[in-house]
Amino acid sequence: MIHGSSSAAAGACTPLLLALENGKGTSMASTTSVSTTLSAADGSFYSDPSCTISESTVTFAPSELDKNIYYSTTTAGSHVLAATALSWALANFNLTINPGVPTQLTFLTQPSATANAGIAFATQPVVVVKDQYSNIVNSATNSITLAPFTNSGCTTSASGTLSGASATASSGH
Repeated sequence: MIHGSSSAAAGACTPLLLALENGKGTSMASTTSVSTTLSAADGSFYSDPSCTISESTVTFAPSELDKNIYYSTTTAGSHVLAATALSWALANFNLTINPGVPTQLTFLTQPSATANAGIAFATQPVVVVKDQYSNIVNSATNSITLAPFTNSGCTTSASGTLSGASATASSGH
């Protein structure tokens, strides 16, 4: 069985405890060595708290009950971590990875390339706040200001103003 906190930050080295347990959740040592394979659709397991020594198999010595392991991923969302061992039941652990602190803005939808004065863009721009790993940070409350420029390098301000702007929180993008 895998034990630990049910949530962690993207990029964090998350401590977990891998334990040999019977079907009732009681710790149970084996009389022989038990090799356990760790797997996850995304991210990696490690044997050290700095998450530098990658590990996909953990071997329990006879009479050993548990081992510290570590997991890290930069992808926010729900993750299922699994541990399997020959003749032992499969152990799944659900871990939610939360986005890190906001570090960047990204256009999720680019505005129309051309527009006419006084008429809304055919395609409205959508700007999202992301962390250093490009995960959308839905909880960000930062103020964002869009300004018009006449060139793609944004070095020459355009005259006029943007109007009709609204903020809409979105998730899952």
